[in-house]
Amino acid sequence: MNDAKNVTAGKPKVGGSVNVAPVGTNLPTSASTELALAFTNLGYCSDDGLTNGNSPESSEVKAWGGDTVLSIQTGKPDTFKLEFIEAMNVNVLKTVYGEDNVSGSISSGLTIIANSKEAVSHSWVIDLVLKGDVLKRIVVPDATITEIAEITYQDSDAVGYEITLTAVPDTAGNTHYEYLIGDTGTTAYTVTVSAGEGGSAFANTSTASVGATVSLAASPASGYTFSGWSCEDESVAFADASSAITTFTMPSSSVTIVATFTEG
Repeated sequence: MNDAKNVTAGKPKVGGSVNVAPVGTNLPTSASTELALAFTNLGYCSDDGLTNGNSPESSEVKAWGGDTVLSIQTGKPDTFKLEFIEAMNVNVLKTVYGEDNVSGSISSGLTIIANSKEAVSHSWVIDLVLKGDVLKRIVVPDATITEIAEITYQDSDAVGYEITLTAVPDTAGNTHYEYLIGDTGTTAYTVTVSAGEGGSAFANTSTASVGATVSLAASPASGYTFSGWSCEDESVAFADASSAITTFTMPSSSVTIVATFTEG
């Protein structure tokens, strides 16, 4: 059955979509796994986005008379094309020209050398956001820049480095992996705890994501006893609202928890 909810566009992840690291770096196995520290983000890409080519190549065997009687797959190149437009980003320049061909910094003076040294392969992770905040991650374990388009310097457009990556199989024989996951509930909401006269109260965290368990503790002052916990958000259900030590499950909004005390 047709379902328009499954039709989507692909936007770059806020904060940068394309990440690169040395081959051998620990790779993520989901769309939400935190990247290893070795990964470097390469900043803005052009609005042409990302193009992935992964079409089989084949040769045909024809019989006398012209009929095709056999199709033999001869290859299945896996390529990715995109354009970096942060032309003064040192990490972009090192990725395009080679680590050893870029030295210095913009502030102190940068030198770029162009030569015929063989390009070094890298691991690549490309993060996208689909409709409905579905995360998509493309992980390329081993790919090399095999083509760089002409670099144009003009006053009417951004300087860019349009590259083509060609992936090679990893030890499992795969050239890239794709992972998708829906809303993970990782948005952090604020937990505010206040105490009425006669004591103090606190939570084990100041922020929590949806579904997280938050622990609470109240301590009455001398001459007071703990009365209970309350929250204006009716979706907050305490494990035991009358106990000075309790928990609740974080809803999809920030909350203010109040501890009350009774004198005597």
